[in-house]
Amino acid sequence: MTPDERVALSPTQEMDAIDKQLEPLSEQREAWLEALPAVRASDMHGVVAKLEVALRVMVHQQGDGYDLFKATMEELRTARCPYCGALACRR
Repeated sequence: MTPDERVALSPTQEMDAIDKQLEPLSEQREAWLEALPAVRASDMHGVVAKLEVALRVMVHQQGDGYDLFKATMEELRTARCPYCGALACRR
């Protein structure tokens, strides 16, 4: 919406207009989240990327297991190969 369009609306109408614009994005997000478990990661980078998405979804919920998952993700981000010492995940 343009600034003029926003001024012409009441706060409730403005929020309704914003919600209407966000609805397709929300639907696309849900579709992607439903499809992601079926996408097989081919390496550690893919595994970490999928876990990063899960963590970002969990940030808003912060239910049981969130703190454990978050700490484990940090360990995974900084884990090193026991053979060569390279980071297991290079972002």
